[in-house]
Amino acid sequence: MMDFSRFSVSIFSFLVAVLSVVGGSAQTPQREANPAEVRSGLGLEAQPFSTLVVSGDSRWVSFSTTKGEAFLNVHDGKRFNGREGWATNGASWSPVGSVLAFRVYKEGKIFLDVWDPSTDRDRQLIVFPRRMYPGNPVWSADGKTLFMILNLDLPWPKSRAADDNPPTDSPNAHLYVTAPYRQSSEYQRYKKLYQDAYAENHRTLILAIDVASGETRLVGKGNDIDSLYPSPNEKWLAVPQVKKTLPGRETSVTGQVLTDIYLVPLGAFLDQPVVDLEKFDDRSAGWYDAAGNRLSPALTDLDINDSNPWSPPLLQGNGGNPLVVWSPDSSRFAYATTGRKATGDVFTYDPAAKRLVNLTGSVVLPPWSKDLGYGENYTWKYSSPKFGGIFPPLWLPDGKSLVALGHGDVWLISSDGSVAARDLTKDLPFETVRIVPAPARNVAAADAAGGLVIIAKDKTSRLDSVFKVDPASARTTRIKDLEAWVQIQLSADQVAGDLFYLGTTEKTDQNVFQLSLDDAAKLDNLTRFKMQLADRQYPETRRLSWTTPGGAKAFGLLYLPGGASAEHRVPMILSGTPGDWESRVDERARHGARALQDSVLGFLKDGIAVLDPDLPLSDMGVYEHPMKQIVEGVNAAVDAALGTGLIDDTKVGILGIGYGGFMAQAVVTQTDRFKCAVSIGGFADWTADYLGGSHSNQASYYETGEGRFGQPPWVDPTRYTENSPSSYLDRVHTPILLIHGENDGVVAIARDQQTFRSLDRLDRTVIFSFEKRWPYPSPRDEEKIRIRAWFAEYLLGEKPTAHIAKIPSFFFGSP
Repeated sequence: MMDFSRFSVSIFSFLVAVLSVVGGSAQTPQREANPAEVRSGLGLEAQPFSTLVVSGDSRWVSFSTTKGEAFLNVHDGKRFNGREGWATNGASWSPVGSVLAFRVYKEGKIFLDVWDPSTDRDRQLIVFPRRMYPGNPVWSADGKTLFMILNLDLPWPKSRAADDNPPTDSPNAHLYVTAPYRQSSEYQRYKKLYQDAYAENHRTLILAIDVASGETRLVGKGNDIDSLYPSPNEKWLAVPQVKKTLPGRETSVTGQVLTDIYLVPLGAFLDQPVVDLEKFDDRSAGWYDAAGNRLSPALTDLDINDSNPWSPPLLQGNGGNPLVVWSPDSSRFAYATTGRKATGDVFTYDPAAKRLVNLTGSVVLPPWSKDLGYGENYTWKYSSPKFGGIFPPLWLPDGKSLVALGHGDVWLISSDGSVAARDLTKDLPFETVRIVPAPARNVAAADAAGGLVIIAKDKTSRLDSVFKVDPASARTTRIKDLEAWVQIQLSADQVAGDLFYLGTTEKTDQNVFQLSLDDAAKLDNLTRFKMQLADRQYPETRRLSWTTPGGAKAFGLLYLPGGASAEHRVPMILSGTPGDWESRVDERARHGARALQDSVLGFLKDGIAVLDPDLPLSDMGVYEHPMKQIVEGVNAAVDAALGTGLIDDTKVGILGIGYGGFMAQAVVTQTDRFKCAVSIGGFADWTADYLGGSHSNQASYYETGEGRFGQPPWVDPTRYTENSPSSYLDRVHTPILLIHGENDGVVAIARDQQTFRSLDRLDRTVIFSFEKRWPYPSPRDEEKIRIRAWFAEYLLGEKPTAHIAKIPSFFFGSP
């Protein structure tokens, strides 16, 4: 699986957007918005680490704050705070009543506790021995049993002959060999020994805990398990096992993995003896049920991506979006294949008949029609061609049909294939971003009349609205325009009478809201964190849109300093990351007031505007001259900003980090429209990076991932050279500041050393700041000062100071 931290680290982490509102009234002067005020004090945990969970009886909501978990009774307003050591991330409310199961960390041990808010008492069920690491608790449908995975980290076996011992955790050498050696019998023998030892060492137990007594029994055991899905009738436990990435089928966007699904029978575990975890030392590798019968996977090699490293709440699996969803009658489970290389079809599997059915194989989705632009929402970011994505298909309560998101619309899919799939929202001029699940998360939230609850997004404002959809007639009814950005954590109650969600706006921090889903559509603030932010004065912004030369819809946020006008045009800095997986307007929506950044405010106070644009590229692995796409996209974005009549076209700079650093170096080789450039952690030579970068042993990054070259450099070297700024350094006339950390483990510092030496030989204006003992990507405070001075020199005409050191250890010389 690819390390995607390299170039996809958004410029957001250093220089991203600020809030987009015009300042306050003339009568009452307002305090300026301050990033420190936004981030300090009590509030909800920042995205993407917030949680919002509703109890089974819909009386309680729990949510993550900066001081721990909080619990609120939505009927009488009673509140509780989580106690020290409570790890409520992954906590689970009982499906009936209000009892919370969660892990507790204290005294160097891990416990499983349950808490009843009606009495505010927590009860300890299990103390897990050291070297045993529990997963998230999962309730049975009747609320009497908790299922958990328990990962064992046992010592490596010591019974083997000395020359057959598997590698230790701290080997003296890492040995890399090529294919001829990997095919040798001796290599395969050692590889098999290592795999066997790993399987014995890293066992995963599946436990069933009686909530009343705390008695623990073994349900089954296997390897590499991270989620459990009990059927509603408690006959089966669907257990996915994530396997290694299949070469050639992964991409940097999805981290495509293959998954096997095991079905563990639950009928036998009650007859098993109680397990003493302190004395447990089972080293038998493989999959077994409670009775010791060997298990084989029901389904193998499914294209299911359950690993999203960027947004933990979006993870499929326990605590997030399920990989598989059981039908209400437990006769089948459904899933959608996910990933750019998957078909994205919806499948059902019948355990009794052992029958797998593709429900959407013949469905052809129309092109995206909502005109929101590339990467505009969560449904797109990790999507596959049809219905695969981070949200699974959901069953209707009657079990006869499923609903799934496809290209921003809600599709109704017959569970037996007897009726053709229908697009229920094709006439809705909004893009559906979420079908709201019921608390059980396998069924769509529906009211008594069968109306489904969906969240849909306006293409211009990106603000969210709530609708109900009638599956029979495809009629949509607007419940309420929320005038806010709804975060991904949301839930409806059991009867779809209320919607609970996290929301934020341009001028507020996140808060918890409750919306009644009836005609009254009453909206309540369940929390009121940092409400004073709405009274602050924020920088002015303009939301821009344009079409790239390649035909892609793009958006941008232009942040303006005070006094910008047609009569007083201001300098501007473009900062961005090409090919980002999310539109800039949507990234800002996720962060709300927390998008406010000191660095951007610094430029604005200097009188310099900041443009944060979308820079669309081709799909991962699809070669369409990425450097050309970047240069054309940057020029189109600048043209859109100039079209406002507020920007001085003779004073425009460019800044980028990582892949954005590559962007800055590429652009200045192809145009002289920029007065200056800053590249942080960038590079100029794709071939050198392929052969010597940190991803040199992960060729798929360059070929099928962000590099988009499609093949290695020895097959088509021209692709690499014609997209490398190093091939055109003699065309550079723009002053450029290169910043690189010595300990950058993502982009080798040698890349910028090569660029500096070449430009130095060409007598170009360049400074290379070699940051000793500093990693990628965030520059030190001195470098932030240097960046600001660099732009002040070239965009404001101030005295040159970027070349001056502020610390004694600075060394003048050639890198």
